[in-house]
Amino acid sequence: MKTNLILFFTVLFFSCSPEEQEKIDALGINPPAWIQGTWIVKDDTLGQSGLKFTEKHFFKIGEEGTENSVMLSYIILQGLGSDVTVEEFIATNSYAIKVSTGYSDDWYRFTKISSEEISWDNYNLSTEPVVYVKRN
Repeated sequence: MKTNLILFFTVLFFSCSPEEQEKIDALGINPPAWIQGTWIVKDDTLGQSGLKFTEKHFFKIGEEGTENSVMLSYIILQGLGSDVTVEEFIATNSYAIKVSTGYSDDWYRFTKISSEEISWDNYNLSTEPVVYVKRN
């Protein structure tokens, strides 16, 4: 199954017209340096899930350690014809991503607590932020 998905996305990306590739590239993000790295949820009762930010990507890390690209689902929607736009809001101690589709606006909001802790302020529409600690 995993091999089939990889093959599908390889074909999808290599068969895109230049205009389609520009749309896909427009969904790219540029997280600030302070949030880049791997973060694990601080509260053990929530399991060992985490987040990973690189210069161009944002991943959710599952309990088993699997990294899932957050933006990939939006790229798939866009490939299916939906209009998708991404906006970033970067400040000294906060970072937000707004992904707008034809159906809704999805927000991902984060706050820098310290160089070793961040919070996901709207995790699964929770009323309380979820705190993550930096993994070394």
